Amino acid sequence: MPKSAKAEERRASNGAAILTSARTTGNWIDGLDIARAAAIFLVLLAHGAELLPEPLRSFVTTSFLRPGWWGVRIFFALSGFLIGRQILRILEARCRLDVARFLARRWLRTVPTFWLLIGIAVLLLPNQWSAATALKNAFFLQSMTSLEPSIFEVGWSLVIEEWSYLALGLLALLSTLIPAIDKRLSWNWILTGAMTLVILASIASRLHALDFLQTGRWESMKKLMALQFDSLAYGVILACILAALPGLQTPIKRFGWPISLTSLALMSWLGGAISAQFRSATEPTSWDWSWLAAAAYPMAGLLSCLLLVGLWNLSYLHLWQPFRQPVRVLAKTSYSLYLIHLPILKVPFLAPLFAISSGGLGFGLYLIASIAMGHICWLLLETPFIRMRSALRSAPSA
Repeated sequence: MPKSAKAEERRASNGAAILTSARTTGNWIDGLDIARAAAIFLVLLAHGAELLPEPLRSFVTTSFLRPGWWGVRIFFALSGFLIGRQILRILEARCRLDVARFLARRWLRTVPTFWLLIGIAVLLLPNQWSAATALKNAFFLQSMTSLEPSIFEVGWSLVIEEWSYLALGLLALLSTLIPAIDKRLSWNWILTGAMTLVILASIASRLHALDFLQTGRWESMKKLMALQFDSLAYGVILACILAALPGLQTPIKRFGWPISLTSLALMSWLGGAISAQFRSATEPTSWDWSWLAAAAYPMAGLLSCLLLVGLWNLSYLHLWQPFRQPVRVLAKTSYSLYLIHLPILKVPFLAPLFAISSGGLGFGLYLIASIAMGHICWLLLETPFIRMRSALRSAPSA
């Protein structure tokens, strides 16, 4: 075998080792779990901020970008990274069955639980939600190009995720229909190029919408899928880079803590910069919106990926003992908790209890109630489909 072919084989083997390292080290899975737990806690903090005592409440609620915004960005980076790893395997295998298995596994992880909760919400509040609204929510159509009623207020992020899964699945399917590419090319870099085009197209779509955004709402840029279809692309690019450059694993392990701290510092700076930019002006200018559309959102995606890289080698053993089990619970139940925590705030017999509690006790009760209900939903609604999903596993994945 020629030397160049042997080198290419070694690179491919090393890339595969990176993609499946979770099965051999364990720490990598811990790192992602800790990132997932941090993301859901940021979301809980943002939405329960009114229950906090001063000055904590002011710090959380007056910021233009609440902690929940960063929590969702981290979730997007996680999803993009995980499905990017899976898509790379499918592209290399060029098997249509793997594409179908990928889509089935992704949808089994998210859709059935979401449908069951929609059904429960409609049964409990039959006069609040019409059949048309329920169907739009069930098929993730409520925030494609305009903001329409959402049964779960966080549903807009699921719209972005689910349609991203479908788009990547179709891309993988297309790869099975075209002739084999030149062996000198790499699916890592092809997918990186495709995701770069997605990012550029998304930036262009946000810039094109500036006239509307200046007279509209912040939520439009944040929640519309048509303006946010690059949300998972940064995580996919991270998966491609780590697969193509397996040698990065060593410096990542060595400099994990500095990378994490650097990413957190830059995230704090970016959030503060955007907050100051918009608070300082009674009416944000076209420049403010342009900077947010073309620079701030891509930077947020990249910084969220940088945080994941920093947490790569973090283990539960690095955490203070009393924190380990709560972090595991938050990570395990994060999806159910993400869907259920806002309705918990509005439960008639719980809302007054949250409100009258002082000194942060209301926030603590809200956390306990949300986590308890999230765990129940995970146990009753998620777990059966997680078991079905495991049966479709075609290769080791996170």
